[in-house]
Amino acid sequence: MSAFASLSGFRIGLATGAASIISVGPISGILLSAVLLGMVFNLVKDS
Repeated sequence: MSAFASLSGFRIGLATGAASIISVGPISGILLSAVLLGMVFNLVKDS
């Protein structure tokens, strides 16, 4: 279950990161992607 959740969360983070890079520019998009990936990593680590 946690593997599936992390995979779907990673896909959501990747899609959100790609959209943010396009919409707000590369630097802010990369920072937002890093934050999202950090959140997903913390969720996976805790479970």
